[in-house]
Amino acid sequence: MDTKALRQKILDLAIRGKLVPQDPNDEPASVLLERIREEKERLIREGKIKRPKSSRSTCGSKKSQSSDTRHYANAPFGIPDSWEWARLEDVTKSITDGDHQSPPQSKDGVPFLVISNVISGNINFQSTRHVPEDYFHSISQDRKPSKGDILLTVTGSYGTPVLVNTTKNFCFQRHIALLKPLIIETYLMVVLGSKYFKKVCDDNATGTAQLTVGLETLRNTNVPIPPIQEQIRIVKKVNELLCEISTLKDNQDNLALSIESIKSKILSLAIQGKLVEQDPDDEPAIELLRRVNKGFRPCDTSH
Repeated sequence: MDTKALRQKILDLAIRGKLVPQDPNDEPASVLLERIREEKERLIREGKIKRPKSSRSTCGSKKSQSSDTRHYANAPFGIPDSWEWARLEDVTKSITDGDHQSPPQSKDGVPFLVISNVISGNINFQSTRHVPEDYFHSISQDRKPSKGDILLTVTGSYGTPVLVNTTKNFCFQRHIALLKPLIIETYLMVVLGSKYFKKVCDDNATGTAQLTVGLETLRNTNVPIPPIQEQIRIVKKVNELLCEISTLKDNQDNLALSIESIKSKILSLAIQGKLVEQDPDDEPAIELLRRVNKGFRPCDTSH
C-alpha cells in the first residue's frame, strides 16, 4: 500500500471541501475574510504590521456556479459555495524569511535553525548553531516565531511546512519562511502540505544552483478558505485519517520485518537439519560424498 499517495489524497480532498460535509449553519468564509481584513487594518493602524502591497482578497470574480461548487476566474479548482479563495497574504499577519545577513555566532544563546533542523517536518533543536541574545532581540517582530506560526522551507528542499509548537525563542536562516496565520494554523498546514501547494512551488521556483520559492510567490498564492467551523472539522478528520494511515504503515513495516525474520529462521533450521524429520532409510551424506570423490579427477598440471 502506498501510504504517501493515500496521505496526499486525503489532503487533496480536504482542501476541495470533499472530506467532511458542509453545514448550512456555518458562518460563510466571506464573513471570516471580512473580519480578518478589519483585524489587519487595526494592526496596520497600530503599527504592528505593514500594509500589503495589494489589498486584493480573492483571486477573481465569480465566473459560474453549480449546486455544490464555486468557480472563480483563474481559480485552481472548484470549491463549495460557503468557501472563498484568498491570497495567502490576506489570511496571515505577515510572510517573511530569516535575516539575509550572516548572523554572529555564539557558543550559547538563542538557537539558530537551518533547513536540516526542520526538513523532517518537526523542529529539531539538537546540534543547532546559536546567536547572541542581543542579536535575537534586534530582529524585527515579524521575523520572530511564536507558537502557532508556521515555518516553510523555501530553498533547495522547498515546500516543507513546520508548525511552531514551542514557546522557546529561536531564529532561522533566510532559506526558511515564516507565516503568521490569521486562520486556524492546523488547517493552513493541510493546505501547505497538499499536492496543489507543492505544484505552485514547483511552477514558480527560480534559481540555478538551488531553486528558491520567493516570498512574493507565497504571498500571492491563492488558497481555499472554508468557514471557521469547517476548518475545525477538516483538521479533526485529517488527523484521524492520518493516524490510521500511520498505524497501517507501522503494521506493514512490522509485517515485512516478521517475514524476513521467519525466512532467516527457516534457512537456519534447514542448514541445521531441523526443518524436516530425518528418515533412517535415507542414504547417509557420506556415501554421496564418496561417489562424488570417485568421479572427481584433478587437472593435470604437468604441462
